[in-house]
Amino acid sequence: MLPIHFPEDFTEQTAAHIVLDLETLSTAPNAVVTSIGAVALNKYGQPIADGELHMALKLNHQITTRHTDINTIKWWEQQSQEAQAGSYAALEHLRWHVETALQAFSNWIHLRTDMKHVRVWGNGCSFDNVILASLYRDWHITAPWKFWNDRDMRTVTGLIPSVKTLPFMGIKHHALDDARHEANQLSQAIQRLSSLLTTSSAATQATTA
Repeated sequence: MLPIHFPEDFTEQTAAHIVLDLETLSTAPNAVVTSIGAVALNKYGQPIADGELHMALKLNHQITTRHTDINTIKWWEQQSQEAQAGSYAALEHLRWHVETALQAFSNWIHLRTDMKHVRVWGNGCSFDNVILASLYRDWHITAPWKFWNDRDMRTVTGLIPSVKTLPFMGIKHHALDDARHEANQLSQAIQRLSSLLTTSSAATQATTA
């Protein structure tokens, strides 16, 4: 399988892709973030060791400065207890202070990859990445990825719609389970693209031989 446009020193245990999922109390760019889920894949689209992260965040400091939406809150009240317990209604002692969570997420990325090259995937070009970057700015912390490496899962599923048929495993609207599902979609897409590139390369070589 061909790696796609990554430095040669990226090994099978280097995170080339971070698939991000946020649960929030709004869809605005400055939404209150209730939980962060992330899954790391290598340049071949394969999971890496210790490549998952989930944190529920404290809300008190966010509520005063960031956006909430009554319709989103009502929507959360209609979701499963399991989904709420991982996010909207997580027990207080299980929640991370925002600053601590952001630093932990940054450290998690720094230990697994080069922030200059890692691609961060959100589900929607105006949602996960934009909201998390906004949260970093509000707490005056540098986000651990470069803006030019923002990527959108909806582009992937639009170009390769067959990955949308992959079965969902886990709890819907739990940030980590959602990130796992999207990482599986991305993994399948990378493998299919790599296969196409390999086939195309072989055909070109055969033609010019």
